[in-house]
Amino acid sequence: MRRSIAILLLLAAPGVVDAQRARAEIIDSAGAPIEEVLMILTDTAGVTIRSARSDAGGVVHLLAPKPGTYRASFTRIGFNPYTTGGLMLREGETLVMEIRMHARPQALSTMRVKARTRREFGREGWADRKALGKGVFLTGDEIRAESASTVAEALAKVDGFQVRYRPLPELSTLRGNRCLQYMVNSLLMPVIPGEHPSETLDRVLGADRVMGIEVYRDYGEVPPVFRSRAVQSVPPDDRTFPVPRRPGSEMTPDTESTRNCGLINIWTRKAW
Repeated sequence: MRRSIAILLLLAAPGVVDAQRARAEIIDSAGAPIEEVLMILTDTAGVTIRSARSDAGGVVHLLAPKPGTYRASFTRIGFNPYTTGGLMLREGETLVMEIRMHARPQALSTMRVKARTRREFGREGWADRKALGKGVFLTGDEIRAESASTVAEALAKVDGFQVRYRPLPELSTLRGNRCLQYMVNSLLMPVIPGEHPSETLDRVLGADRVMGIEVYRDYGEVPPVFRSRAVQSVPPDDRTFPVPRRPGSEMTPDTESTRNCGLINIWTRKAW
């Protein structure tokens, strides 16, 4: 598939003497701007330096910590990914790029959808669950105040979590948990085979669309409204939290394990 890139070197604006920036204008094959493209700036060793998403005009820009040679990669679901060659960012200059990305049909695995007769909105029960003193509650304003470009980066600021770049941000726990559940608007998030759940989350949901996040680091913190959905989503061999006993059934040592399983529920503007 043909991809193109045009690069223009501009002087930085007055007052940004020490800055070195990379600015990309991202368009599709018809020349229309592409929103929500994830741009990742890496150094020559492949280490992620900065990341951000394009705005409604298809524009995204990043500030490099120092002059040098970098690479920029661009990804968005439904488009072929693109990575530049070496980009030289010089002190006091802005490198402007025009990136043309081509659409690619995205095949997703089969999903089973269960309908509910009553829709639960994010505002309903938020204050009550928070008042229980269990879990961590982050509002959308708090997340944006931290300038987090992805949901994973926002959650990394919660005690007990960390982000690893491989090269996209992947959220993991510091407690060695075997399972970490993800929900969007109180519904289980579909898992794409071969892709880390937090990577899937950041592909389809930018931090700017988040209105609130509920973080439950241990299964003991998870409120009843989320528990039954979480249990149903975990394969039997991976259930590292107590499973409700059924009449006449026998509990094995594995299902009686008290190891922790965390759960994260993200509320978007649509459901808030």
